[in-house]
Amino acid sequence: FYYEHSYTDVCNNIKIQALLSIGYVKWFIPCVIVFAVDFWVVKNITGRLLVGLRWWNNITEEGESEWRFESIEDPKAINSADYSIFWYSMYLNTLIWGFIGIWNALGLRINNLVLVAVALALQVSNLVGYWKCSKDAQQKLQSGVQNLVSQGALGVLSSRFSNGFSLLSSQSPINANTTVSQA
Repeated sequence: FYYEHSYTDVCNNIKIQALLSIGYVKWFIPCVIVFAVDFWVVKNITGRLLVGLRWWNNITEEGESEWRFESIEDPKAINSADYSIFWYSMYLNTLIWGFIGIWNALGLRINNLVLVAVALALQVSNLVGYWKCSKDAQQKLQSGVQNLVSQGALGVLSSRFSNGFSLLSSQSPINANTTVSQA
């Protein structure tokens, strides 16, 4: 079967492809804007309100990048349902974008793959940032527990010693002229 392409057929085909590519740009730009807004909201609002975590990047005067991770001082103030919803949605969203990316890669849909790569990059950035904040929160929690244990143990020991010394002093009065020498 032989089909001869005329000049007008080729031109019409090029026009259709141009219109489709313009249509792709019309979809690509709003999608990237929505991804950026989602990234900003999750990074600056949702993470802080739901799990008490916040992260950002500062550029020092020397031009070096400095990452900052903050976590709430009292982790008991976080609602466990909010905590679970936040972390499950972070992981689930990343997995969904990963599967969509694999699907588009296997189908050789390069245009869609670029869009998925943008969404996945923003989602993974938030996930890694919050994971590091959570790691910081776990370290703060461990050091806080260690401080409480050490202060609690010292408090118990000091109260026992002070109570013991007061019991000793009531049983055997110490002479005011007695000196204690160190060997």
